[in-house]
Amino acid sequence: MSQSPSRDNVWRSSRARGGTPPRSSINHSGFTRSTKFAPSGTPSPKKNEIMNVLSVARSGGFGDDGDSLKSSAIQDKYWSHIAPQIPPLLSPSPQSTRAEEKTSLLINIRKLREGIHSSKRCDIFSKMITSTSLFLALLFDAERDLDACMTNVLESSEDGNALLVCLLVSLALGVYRFQSAVKPRRSELSSLLGHERFTWLLDVSSSLNQRNYYRLSTLLDVVPPPSLDLQLQAMSISSSLTSPPPDLPKLATERAVTRVKKYASNQIAWPTINAAYRELHLQMESETRRWVSQSLSLPETKVSLEDWLSEMQASGKIKAKTDIEGRWMILKTR
Repeated sequence: MSQSPSRDNVWRSSRARGGTPPRSSINHSGFTRSTKFAPSGTPSPKKNEIMNVLSVARSGGFGDDGDSLKSSAIQDKYWSHIAPQIPPLLSPSPQSTRAEEKTSLLINIRKLREGIHSSKRCDIFSKMITSTSLFLALLFDAERDLDACMTNVLESSEDGNALLVCLLVSLALGVYRFQSAVKPRRSELSSLLGHERFTWLLDVSSSLNQRNYYRLSTLLDVVPPPSLDLQLQAMSISSSLTSPPPDLPKLATERAVTRVKKYASNQIAWPTINAAYRELHLQMESETRRWVSQSLSLPETKVSLEDWLSEMQASGKIKAKTDIEGRWMILKTR
C-alpha cells in the first residue's frame, strides 16, 4: 500500500516548482486543514473596499498608505453609501432615539470631509459635502463638528444657505461673535446671501443688540426662504449623484433661528420677567403658562417648560412653592 506524501514533502516539492506553501489553520483536534480557497460567500474586492472605508474604526481608508479617501471616485462611492442614511434620521424624535446611528453618520461624513480636504478637491460636490456636514452637525447637536464646519464655511464657502446658518449660530453666541464672523467677508455677503436675506440678518442683529424683543420676535417669525442653487448644481454633476434631502437647509435654518430665540430669551425676556414679577402662576392650560413659553421661545409642551423650570431652580433663580401646585417664586439677586 503506497504511503501518502507528507506535508513537508509537498511543501518542498512546491518550493522546488517556485510555488508557495498552502495556508492552513489548526482545528480543535490539533490537525491542520487547508484554507487555500476562500469560502463561496466572500464579498467581492470592490464591496470589501467600500466596507473597509465605511468602517468607523478606520480613519484614513485602507491599503499601505491609508489614502483611499483621497480618490474622487472613492469619495463619490462613499457618499452614495451614506447619503440614504440621512432622511430617516431627520424625522422628529426624542434626543435619545437613534443617537448611535446619528453619531456613526457624523463620523463617516467627517471622514469624507477630511478626505476631500486632503485631496484638495474643490468643486460643487465638495461644497455640497461641507454644507451638508454643517446642517447635520447643527440638527444633531454635535458641537465639536459644528465648530469645525463653521470655520470652513465662514472662511471660504459660497453657499448662501450654509453662510446664513453659520451667521445665525454665531449670533446666538453673542453679537460680538456675529460681528467677528461678518467683518472679514462683509463686502461679498450681500451677493452670496442675497440682498433680502442679508438685510434681514442685519436687522435681526440690530434688534438683538438694541434689546428690542418685539421687533426681534417679529423678524424671526418670517425667515427668508433658503436658496436651492447649490443643490441644483450638485444634481447636474452626474445623474448618479445622490443629493442631500431638499429640506435640509430649511430644517437647519429653523434650528439656528431657535438658537437665536433662546439666546434672546436669556438676554432679554428672562431679565424682564425677573424684574417685573415676584411669582409665576404656571398651572396647566393657563394663559400665563402659554405666555411664558412663548416669551422664552420654548415649545408649548409640558416636558419642555418643566425642564426649563428645573434648570432655573437648580441655578437658584426660582423656587417652587410647596403649598400651591404650579406656583413659582422668583428669587431676586442682590
